[in-house]
Amino acid sequence: MTPSSSWDSALLRLFQREVARQARFASIAEMDLQNAIRDLDAVRADAELYARHFARVWAALQALLVAAGNASRLLWPANRQERAEQEALRASLDVPRDSPLRSRKVRDSFEHFDERLLSWWEEGHDTLNDTAIGPIEFFTDDASRNTLRSQSGACEHTFVSIKGSPYARFRRALDTGNLALIRTAAAELPQINLDDALRICLVIREREPGSFDRAACRWLARYATERRATLARLGVAVAALELMREDPDLAHEVLERL
Repeated sequence: MTPSSSWDSALLRLFQREVARQARFASIAEMDLQNAIRDLDAVRADAELYARHFARVWAALQALLVAAGNASRLLWPANRQERAEQEALRASLDVPRDSPLRSRKVRDSFEHFDERLLSWWEEGHDTLNDTAIGPIEFFTDDASRNTLRSQSGACEHTFVSIKGSPYARFRRALDTGNLALIRTAAAELPQINLDDALRICLVIREREPGSFDRAACRWLARYATERRATLARLGVAVAALELMREDPDLAHEVLERL
């Protein structure tokens, strides 16, 4: 096929059909993403449940990127000899020249992720912090930062070479009192211990008071099971959780001693 040749109408229809298919896939992925975010928000009071739902968000986002990348490749292929034909395809679908699909930065970054990961490793880095949402300053400092990211800003994989474990990052997130960072860091952990879950309750009490009752009940249920609490101790725990609304420091001290 040469740039001057015209597409056969049957071949054009095949390409149109495939673009439409990828658009449907992208639409389905977008719906899945919205549902995953909604469900994630519904369990935000439970850090462990939040962590389990976290993967659904990224799975849907990945599916959306794959479909968008396939559509981009159909409309703007890397082979320069086919660009004249793709112009006819874009014209038949009313795809504007400034379509977001035109940029290859996100598509190529995602498609060649393996190459970027190998290069990052060969440079001597050994700690990966990925699928994280939040300011990069939270995950590392200027002295230790080393990132690889797409330049589009729309979506990115960030590799950060840092000292410290996922649990250390989680504890730093707790210190910030930022629930978004806490939930992101918690998603990296296999389990949240009872003491840290109590600290999360304290943050929820301050930042999201409407979610405090649910978070407190979940913590109380874990306390009863994991510590094999007696009815007397459960009564003290309930009273302390109620007290947490007015005097969080005293309540925290009581609960830590149980």
